[in-house]
Amino acid sequence: MANSDQLRTKRGAIRAGVTRALTLLTDLLQQPDPDASQISGHMDYLKAKETALSQLDDVILATTDEENLDQEVGTVQEYNEKILYAVSRAKFRLQERERNAGTQARATEPGPSYLGSPNSGDAAGQGLVHDAKNRNTFGQKHEAADEAAPAEEADVDEVATTVVPTLASTCKKGVAFSHRK
Repeated sequence: MANSDQLRTKRGAIRAGVTRALTLLTDLLQQPDPDASQISGHMDYLKAKETALSQLDDVILATTDEENLDQEVGTVQEYNEKILYAVSRAKFRLQERERNAGTQARATEPGPSYLGSPNSGDAAGQGLVHDAKNRNTFGQKHEAADEAAPAEEADVDEVATTVVPTLASTCKKGVAFSHRK
């Protein structure tokens, strides 16, 4: 087993690499449009170094005397927190980029325009939202009614000859009709 000084030297080198990676990642995350592959690369590097540091820290802490133990534990926790915080911020930034990319893609996709619809409005909250599925169902119902129309022509003629004159004579007698929905 390597002595305590060699382990501490090795840990120091790893910590220096972690500090450089943390600085690079922090600078990268402050850019307006950072490269996602660079963010991911720094995250992977920091995760690997966190594992290596954890293993070294366990061995070093096991051989540390009581009077220096608190200081060692504090430093170990400080590095772990820095790494976890940076990785967490990087994950959040990547997720935010994905959400924004998805939102922009949906906003730029061509879609149906309802501005010419009779119920569309220009004011906020005034427009009627149409569902393409409902319009399709409505169109199918119209097609079915058009197909059935020739069979009903006799009924229409019958109504025209019997009901219409009756309504006309009723209206002449002063009975008012109103159309209610």
